[in-house]
Amino acid sequence: MATAIGAAERYIYLEDQYFHEAPGGDPRFQLYGALRSAACRGVKVILVGSGRKDPADGGDSTVPPVITHDLRRRVLDRLPAAARRNVVMYRIDNLTVHTKLMLVDDVFASIGSANFFSRSMAGTDSEITSTFVTTGDLVRDLRVRLWAEHLRTHVDEQLAPALADLDIALGIWRREWLPPGHPPQTWRRAGLPAGFSPTEFALTPARYSPAVLRRERRSR
Repeated sequence: MATAIGAAERYIYLEDQYFHEAPGGDPRFQLYGALRSAACRGVKVILVGSGRKDPADGGDSTVPPVITHDLRRRVLDRLPAAARRNVVMYRIDNLTVHTKLMLVDDVFASIGSANFFSRSMAGTDSEITSTFVTTGDLVRDLRVRLWAEHLRTHVDEQLAPALADLDIALGIWRREWLPPGHPPQTWRRAGLPAGFSPTEFALTPARYSPAVLRRERRSR
């Protein structure tokens, strides 16, 4: 994973249950620094997490759409303002994300049981993960199906080219990532692009928590 993040040129897409550290981790195996370096290179870093707690973790309640403390402290707060615009986090409404998945540049995929936190990377927990690299369409096609699922839209012959076009598809996550000439409502309104027909909008951008924003205002 560290090698793939370090080699990324266009995007890093991560789905994870937690995006925060847990007891038993080891700072030597944390990957936050690699994400910072990628964002500073201009790589788009897309993080997708749960909108609902896992019942196995002691609850079944909604997860507030806020950025985790570790992502804020270990990634965003250490980036220059311009590089922060290369990082986004979303939560999926009413859904526990149990996937541990990473896609990079439509050529690398990693799927398994290892969470992003260092506890998994250090071997504290027994994990198994499969990774593959391809010069074909396998990772791209996986990305298209996965992002369409999160957009709650059917992929037909009209929509498929827009999702497959990475320049256009990255605009799903941040308007300013859309190529010049594309309406700002692309991926935010049915029919933009052609064939986009979401049954609902389930992706909620994660923000800094209200407490963090209040502290920042006081410090200005």
